[in-house]
Amino acid sequence: MSRSPPSLLELPAHSSIKFSAKQLDANGRSSHLSQSGELLANVEKEMGRLLDWAGANGTITQEKQALRNREDPLKADADGRHVELKTFLRSKSDVTHRRAKRRELAESTAVHLPREAVPGRRGLQREVSYLSDMKAAPRQLREVPDSLIPEAFRIMLQSPLPHNLPLFGMGEEAPGWKYNTTSRQWELPIFPSKLPAGRRDVVLLDAWVNDMVLRLQQSAGAMAEHEVLKEAQLLFSIASHELIRQAATQCFERAHLMGKIWWSEMELFQRMLQMRKSENAERARERQKHAEQMEAMLSQACYSYM
Repeated sequence: MSRSPPSLLELPAHSSIKFSAKQLDANGRSSHLSQSGELLANVEKEMGRLLDWAGANGTITQEKQALRNREDPLKADADGRHVELKTFLRSKSDVTHRRAKRRELAESTAVHLPREAVPGRRGLQREVSYLSDMKAAPRQLREVPDSLIPEAFRIMLQSPLPHNLPLFGMGEEAPGWKYNTTSRQWELPIFPSKLPAGRRDVVLLDAWVNDMVLRLQQSAGAMAEHEVLKEAQLLFSIASHELIRQAATQCFERAHLMGKIWWSEMELFQRMLQMRKSENAERARERQKHAEQMEAMLSQACYSYM
């Protein structure tokens, strides 16, 4: 029986969460990501495409800002003064935590955080960062690359009737309801999201990874060790790709850096595998050479005895 993701908040009445794929198939074996055709071969290519997209958007943002500064020097000066004011206010009071809470409240996640009990702020201590924090999402966010998670392993929302409540992501509408004749429920794929910008996307990703690890543990006894390692590598690579997609909706530079770290780690892992293979081959050659030497010594001893 599928496990429900933990800590999901404020689902509609009579609605529930389920994992699309079954824990075990008809033969009692767990489903695996490597069974999804060309997924294994496409991970590195899709990760590279995601990095190119994040890096290009970061460059475009900087170039557009520089162009606006050249076109409107008065606005550039005003922006500079605004930055200086924000820096001064930050040195007077720690606003980072309150800004993070305000951003969470701005997301369409239906999360209600308690109001922070702080004294009234007057004069230079008034926090004005919300003037720049509440900007609309850039147009490029609508072009976030698709997720690598196969359709058979996505998380579904079940409901007796379809609805258009923007429950997940940045106010996404939900036109993809389908009727399941087996469960007699309407189903909507809610993970992965086309625009993964909400806290629920992170919670669902965590639940998805836990569910896939459980599947792998259930079938590890019937698989060879190298197959288990290969499946685990594929799982965490796909999870890293999805996490980078989520980071890109808030900060292109952070997503690009996360992707570069993942890429470097994978290259290091491949080098370690090559070194391990070389060491094993060297030991095999040494054993063979030692066996040949022992055989030659025995032959020589037998010849001398005769």
